[in-house]
Amino acid sequence: MSVRKTKHNTYEVIVYDVNGNRIEKRFKLKSDAVAFETKIKNEKREMKLVNSKLKTADVPFKQALEEFMNPKLTLGSKTVSKYKNFIKQFILFLEVLGLKYVSEFTPDHATLLLQEVTKQRTIPESNRTLVPKPKTVNGFLAVIKSFFNEEVVKGHIVKSPMIHIKNLKVQKAKPEFYTEAEIKLFFEQEMDDAYRLAFQGLLYTGMRIDELANIHWSDVDFKKKLIKVVRKPGFNPKTVNSERAIPIAEPLYKELCKLQKKKISQTYVFTSVEGKQIRERTLLGVCKRIAIAAGITSRAFLHKFRHTFATLLVINRVPLERVQKLLGHSSINETLIYAHLIPDDMHDDVSVLDKLF
Repeated sequence: MSVRKTKHNTYEVIVYDVNGNRIEKRFKLKSDAVAFETKIKNEKREMKLVNSKLKTADVPFKQALEEFMNPKLTLGSKTVSKYKNFIKQFILFLEVLGLKYVSEFTPDHATLLLQEVTKQRTIPESNRTLVPKPKTVNGFLAVIKSFFNEEVVKGHIVKSPMIHIKNLKVQKAKPEFYTEAEIKLFFEQEMDDAYRLAFQGLLYTGMRIDELANIHWSDVDFKKKLIKVVRKPGFNPKTVNSERAIPIAEPLYKELCKLQKKKISQTYVFTSVEGKQIRERTLLGVCKRIAIAAGITSRAFLHKFRHTFATLLVINRVPLERVQKLLGHSSINETLIYAHLIPDDMHDDVSVLDKLF
């Protein structure tokens, strides 16, 4: 490799890159030509060290994060949105510190990252103080830890710089659910038939709103009285366990049989008034308005129907393992939030021991 002056008073560099490709470039200034030549030399030297396992590869964060995100794009829309937001925050942190390569990120940077995401912030306009929620912080940390773990597996770094970072302690809140009295008041209110069916669907199946919105008529088995939550174009269930078959409760079954004879959509079962795919924001607004009209003073939100479904099952002694399957939880630990609702009158359960001796 060399730098030579041409007859046009420019400086020519002919070099071979790390892959053996010939590169020929001309520069107006000799200093630029020398800098380019030095850059290629350094890259080749680094590659020799990597190949001899004396050093890990210098992989740009931009490339590594793109490779990390690509497989995640097939997940549910909410999950993808969370991943994108977390990665965006992480990139901003890297830019502030001027970190370009994965190998540059140290445990000290990880500690600084934790301090940054747990920092309280004040909004000048309203003088409000925002305190990051432990669950949100833990979600962010989980994504970044997963990223660095993948980089270790790929051989880009020897050890994850996040290994010493611990999750924040989360105080698990008991799930909120509608009481039987509130449910009665809610459904006594006037509302469009399409929305009434959607609320019944949430209550009698325990489905998440995005699952309900993506139920097609082909997912309903009227003979076996089952609704199937399955992957389809434009919809990915939250987890593998989220794909499931849910028995249809009799009140909902009767409503679906009526609607089947006079469909307002040939595709979707639970729709808007216009017969289009139902939207979470729209249904939430309707839910809040009906709750106010019904005089319900507790918080009104869509996921509360799912909690109500699970609560009623547990109170009526349905085993947690079955509740887990019906809800599509990936772990029984998720279902254990309802364990405190198991009836206390268990004398009959232990009475089998009365005649032991």
